[in-house]
Amino acid sequence: MNIEILKNLTPSQIEQIEGFITHHPHGNFFQSPQAFQFFNSVDHFEPVLIVAKKNRKITGLLMTVFMENGVGLKRFFSRRCIVWGGPLINSDDTQTIPLLLLELNRIAKKKAIYIETRNLFDSSNFKKCFSEYRL
Repeated sequence: MNIEILKNLTPSQIEQIEGFITHHPHGNFFQSPQAFQFFNSVDHFEPVLIVAKKNRKITGLLMTVFMENGVGLKRFFSRRCIVWGGPLINSDDTQTIPLLLLELNRIAKKKAIYIETRNLFDSSNFKKCFSEYRL
């Protein structure tokens, strides 16, 4: 399994991501290329899409947005990482969520003070992973 970090989306990536979201039971706007493009257009927002693939097929994805406000110390202490909509993983997949969370932590340690996940669905089956791989 490999992990891709996307900061720009190509048309083929958009198509593949939209297909995964459309067929996922918890697919939502907040993990979509449209949300990525929207967040990318907002000042002081930096979206990052972490995609897990096995045999070139998406097995899970997590979009996060790094945000900050103000200037100077206020800006430094407002650095945060928000995952809206929760990570999308196939329900029977136990390998993907730790990989996505490890990669999220690796990136976030340099850019944020904390990570907040705002799930839109019951993610209690990931509770152990969320606890184990928190920033």
